[in-house]
Amino acid sequence: MKKILFVFVCIAMFLSCKVYAYNTPELKFSHEPGKYIYCNNPENIKRSDLADYTNYNAKYIMNNDDLTADRYALFLSHYNHTHLLGDDVYTMLEPGFDIEVDVQFKAKEDTVVRIDSLGFEVTSKREYWLGGKKYVEDTPLGCMTAWASYLKMPVRQIDSGECYQPVPFEPVAFEIKSGETVWLSQYIPNYSAIELYRVIHLMADFEILSGRCDINVAALKSNGSLGDRSHFNHNALRAAHFNERQYKGISDSLNRVTANLDYIVDYYVYRGMRLPVMVYNNKIPDGNVVSTWHTHLNPSSDWLDASGADESNMLSFTYKDDSKLGYYGVNVPENEKENVWYFDTSHNDLVVHQPGYGPKAYFKPNTNDRYPAGYSHCNLGNYGVFETYNLSFNNTTESMRYVSYKLKTGSNNIIVLYDEQGNVVPGYPLCKGYSEYVEEDTMACIALPPHKTTKYTLTVILPTNYYGDMAHSLVVNTEPETVQSYSSQKQYVQSPYKHTGKEFYKWDNQELYFSPDTVNWTKIDINDEIKKIVYGRWKNFALHYVGDGYVLRADNMGGIYFYFPQKFFRDIYFLDEDMNITSSHQFIEYPSEFTYAKNAYYTDASLVYTSTDKSSWSVSGSGVTMPVYNYGRFVASFKNNAVSLSADGINFMPVVYENNSPSFIESYAGLYYWLDDNEINFSHDGIYWSKAAFADKISSLYVVENDIVINDTETVSAGTDAVHTAVVINGNIAGYAQPPYIDNGVLMVSASLTNELLGLETTGNDYSLFVPLRQYAESLGYTVTWDSDNKIASVTK
Repeated sequence: MKKILFVFVCIAMFLSCKVYAYNTPELKFSHEPGKYIYCNNPENIKRSDLADYTNYNAKYIMNNDDLTADRYALFLSHYNHTHLLGDDVYTMLEPGFDIEVDVQFKAKEDTVVRIDSLGFEVTSKREYWLGGKKYVEDTPLGCMTAWASYLKMPVRQIDSGECYQPVPFEPVAFEIKSGETVWLSQYIPNYSAIELYRVIHLMADFEILSGRCDINVAALKSNGSLGDRSHFNHNALRAAHFNERQYKGISDSLNRVTANLDYIVDYYVYRGMRLPVMVYNNKIPDGNVVSTWHTHLNPSSDWLDASGADESNMLSFTYKDDSKLGYYGVNVPENEKENVWYFDTSHNDLVVHQPGYGPKAYFKPNTNDRYPAGYSHCNLGNYGVFETYNLSFNNTTESMRYVSYKLKTGSNNIIVLYDEQGNVVPGYPLCKGYSEYVEEDTMACIALPPHKTTKYTLTVILPTNYYGDMAHSLVVNTEPETVQSYSSQKQYVQSPYKHTGKEFYKWDNQELYFSPDTVNWTKIDINDEIKKIVYGRWKNFALHYVGDGYVLRADNMGGIYFYFPQKFFRDIYFLDEDMNITSSHQFIEYPSEFTYAKNAYYTDASLVYTSTDKSSWSVSGSGVTMPVYNYGRFVASFKNNAVSLSADGINFMPVVYENNSPSFIESYAGLYYWLDDNEINFSHDGIYWSKAAFADKISSLYVVENDIVINDTETVSAGTDAVHTAVVINGNIAGYAQPPYIDNGVLMVSASLTNELLGLETTGNDYSLFVPLRQYAESLGYTVTWDSDNKIASVTK
């Protein structure tokens, strides 16, 4: 037995040695010539970072001097944090405002620039319906639409159905005369201001064809005129590096690195085997064989995974900044001081003196100090870098094999797989989706026919605002693994216009305007009290008409994962018709939704609160979710995949529909609606519905007078609000497929649904049969009453 065991161990060792001996490629990335400009510092743009005349010490965000003919990649990522807090940071002195982030090309001599690829996005709130439930969320912090635009391809998210469509952009060249300036924003098709707490991503591939220019990054307070740079301070100070764990700089290579991995897949490569690679870094200069390798991290900083980390993928950045000279200790000789920050795998991240780094008088910031590893080293993540693997698999067996690329991380990476002909497989890039937990997902699966060498190219990209450290594996199997990507069942619906419930409204150049038809706009006078609350941020506030005035509330977040909106935007304000504040109420949490409901008011502030007097608020105990209201006869609510209606906004009755039931219910300007892909079902009262179909999936709508405008291009008439009788039978509103009608003074109703609600058996003939409601119900022992105010006929025992 011992001999058998010994032989088995020897064979296993031999097989293992065979694989590692001739089938372990070295992971070494080469860097593509050019330059990469990366700016994520300061990550949060504050008022003191602005380059316009509102900032007494106007300054740039980043400066890059004397750039000459070469290829360049650019990536900016920032938050808008222009709020003003008190010294205790728990008091909001002033809310923030919209800003614009832009890139300035300032010619030192006649210069020609060509932009080849461009992506831009500001995160935003969006709403969608899925499975009858309404969701409110923020678009991903990684700005997947910007990446789709930059890649010029739709990006799909695995296991979700999300698809991010690119904003079209055609390459453009422009000339800048010596001494003149061009701002990149004028070439960005979807350029926009950045609302408070929002994230911006801006990326571009461009080439300086001739000449010499400075390329600077600046942030300005938005003055309401998009792209206006008349308030830019041309004497703005140079940007210094801000002491935080984010960085900015320029690299001596493009944001593209490439490695070659060649494998022989023979009978020694068993099912489930993770193919080995040899990795190198400063901790393991002689290399280390691993079956899972790590990238997008600094081995000197992330020491836990350093034994399996490749260092050759990491880009190095420098940033020229004279303020660095002020951090040196007084005893450091002048010839040992320099005004350049280094952000790479060997330099530390220190700006000011910290204990453990020698006497303060001899302190040198940002020194080349690999040891000891730890938090002091540069927090590099290779954000925005295309890490590409040229993969070659020689399957020498008689069987079909498959290689799955697995990525373990919680970050929202983008994966692009190309076949040997350069086609994207499966036709689009995939993104992983963000997770709070580190998870391993199969992001690609490659078929390896027998006796053939198969080649693919795999690119991995990490957007900013996610954690670094990606764990990669190539796993061999005998069966393919499915990478899930499918069409989204979510119904996203947006409106190009905001609506109070009474009229359209918009914010333009820090002024509020109302319109009945989106064509004729009237400026609305706003008093100083409201201006102080809004602080020029009307885009971040919602107005709701409430019968005798309006409600004003903050409307700047979806998903609410930010601390500041939760803490400082918890008030709603009641206004009269002249826009004067009559009362207000502060909730424990941020009120993300509000509904006026005839005789009641509802808000969702983590819990649903209701009030009938605007001052006394209580958690809704009726079991009703946030209702919607079209300012007509009934208030509607959707719960447990069913619609309920209320004539007073407080007491709700379920609706039983004869035909298809709504999958959700929403309102807009006198109309209720629900959507099913490319179809809209609409109703004036929530009981009786009409339907219209369109060529494309419905993604936007608004209502002007009696017309429903779909996807900004198609229109269907909503008809007039004919007040049909509502019939309530045993506490249920009868949602007849055909509304009741009057015949010689007698109310006629569909027999089928009436019998169902009365608990009687129905036959197929009943669907076309109408019966007189009162006579029919009373003959069965029921009582029929009439509510003339609300036009409701009630049938009860």
